[in-house]
Amino acid sequence: MKTTQSAPGAGEMLREGLRATLADRRGLLIYGLPAGLLLAGTWTLFALDGTARSSAVNFGLEFVLAIVAFRWQRRYLLGPGSENTAVSSDQRSIARLLFAYVFRAGLLYIVLAIATMGLTIPIVQTLAASDNTGLIMAVAIAALSALTLIAARFFLVFPSIAAGHVLRWTESAALASDRPMSLAFAIIASYLPILIVALIFLALPEAFRDSTPGTVLLNVVLAAARIGGMFVALLAVAHCFRCVVTAPGRAALD
Repeated sequence: MKTTQSAPGAGEMLREGLRATLADRRGLLIYGLPAGLLLAGTWTLFALDGTARSSAVNFGLEFVLAIVAFRWQRRYLLGPGSENTAVSSDQRSIARLLFAYVFRAGLLYIVLAIATMGLTIPIVQTLAASDNTGLIMAVAIAALSALTLIAARFFLVFPSIAAGHVLRWTESAALASDRPMSLAFAIIASYLPILIVALIFLALPEAFRDSTPGTVLLNVVLAAARIGGMFVALLAVAHCFRCVVTAPGRAALD
């Protein structure tokens, strides 16, 4: 692999992620609809039951979403139908690529979760005595933003696996070194719809929010926002990967 050009800006990544997501209607039906229904159904059932989701349930949901993420990025990079077949004889099997994708996603998720707790919990506990909620939230958001900026350097690993030409963590960090903020901002911005949905829902009458129709509506819309944001973010990162990397058989990436 070799660098072909600098990484695109956050605006370009987001535009391409949104364009490609909306253009692939069949892909949205194959992957987006089932994933959205799974999230909405699970969230609604637990919300109506009044119980918190267990770690096993959350793990199961994230595992399924990681599989969907692999297929979604591979479909974008190599074309529809490539999710189930190798496009050249030198590529690893789909099963091996999928395992590598899910394993690395889980590894990064665990590392970030531990780092987040290790960084934010002491800060929040220290500031709790000040009784300044605004300050606590500002510091926590700043800490999470810093972690996202660091993690963004490693995001190119995932489209590289999806395309069948696996990057090492260090290679991803080197390729993303000139635009880590753009990668981080593109991913954060793609999840803003979830925040907007939550704020709109909070503005609705409390009686409706606490009702069964309100709970169902909230979880359906939140699931749609989560999957839509995830799909846009995945293709934004995949577009960045395609811009900065030339792999053997580059024509397969065009």
